[in-house]
Amino acid sequence: MRRSTLFLLSILAATLLFSWFVSSYEKVTRTEFTGFSGEARINKFLAAELLLRDVDIDAESVASLKPSSWMPENTDTVVTQLSSNIALGADREQLMLWVDYGGHLILFPPQQPSEFTDELAQQFGFRFVAVEVDYDNLEEERSGDEEDTDDYSYFIDLDYTLYRIEATDPDPVFAFLSDDKGSVALRRSWGDGFVTVLADSSFFTNYSLNNLDHARLMLDVVAGYLDPGKVWLVFDASFPPLWRRIWMAAPYFVIGFFVLLFAALWSRMPSFGPTILPEPPVRRSILEHVRAAGHFAWRNDGSYELSRSAATALIHDAESRHPGISQLAADKQARRLSQITGLDAQDILDALTDRGNPRHREFIQHMQSIMKIRNEL
Repeated sequence: MRRSTLFLLSILAATLLFSWFVSSYEKVTRTEFTGFSGEARINKFLAAELLLRDVDIDAESVASLKPSSWMPENTDTVVTQLSSNIALGADREQLMLWVDYGGHLILFPPQQPSEFTDELAQQFGFRFVAVEVDYDNLEEERSGDEEDTDDYSYFIDLDYTLYRIEATDPDPVFAFLSDDKGSVALRRSWGDGFVTVLADSSFFTNYSLNNLDHARLMLDVVAGYLDPGKVWLVFDASFPPLWRRIWMAAPYFVIGFFVLLFAALWSRMPSFGPTILPEPPVRRSILEHVRAAGHFAWRNDGSYELSRSAATALIHDAESRHPGISQLAADKQARRLSQITGLDAQDILDALTDRGNPRHREFIQHMQSIMKIRNEL
């Protein structure tokens, strides 16, 4: 099929497909939640920070926390997630020393529990206990919770809270929020400071802070029974690696990039194979070169040159056998060669003085005459 025909058929098929789509579907307006914008995309505690500032509490968000490098004043409050970054070596010691000197530490469960996070929790006298969530009966439980809201001092969303808190130290612990599965929030004194532990960080995030009593709970946890200094909200204590952030921000771009990379490598695969050696040159016979040279000379009006070269070769051969012939005139050369060979002198003179004939038959006859004279020398 010709390329122009294929191109026209492709345009026709695309036109028919577009016409069918336009006639079968119509435009509709739909509202979808596309997520937060600006700083709220990476700072999950931005709404909490703004709320604290609205009630005249100094607050600031930081991306990560490394206690061995920096800790705020001992009168401040740090809200962070329990992670290995703050539970190892000098970082853990510096964090515990900061609390002992009067700091207020608010901890959430770790995203990835480890031996180090468990050890730090044990040192502060508590541990996180996993609980089962019955996802099939969540709607029924929510209806019952709405009917019994008067029995709770806080109405918060615990449907997807996977942990409860259990005290492991006999020292005084204040549980100010709990349900039938266990404690949701605990607070205890630690030296001159305090440690507050919550079962879930989602209560204070941008998505949930405006729901139910989450904002009230945050204000009470941060400053309800304490006189806080500045509140530091660590929105990602275990900062994910760059490749994970790229994947979270643009998964389709990453997939497309690797598909194109695979296609490019696939297209280059033949160049990775063995080297294709060139075929060895064909060696031709010397007779082919001579024949080709003769044909070339003949096609370029070379009959005169060939006749002259043959006559010159004849005289040179005769000179080597009968000296002095080359010094004679043409007619005398003919008579002298006639005496030697016994051939007709006029035929010899015609052979020596022929200027070439473009016709094949006459040229061949002329060359035969030359060869006959040379053979008789």
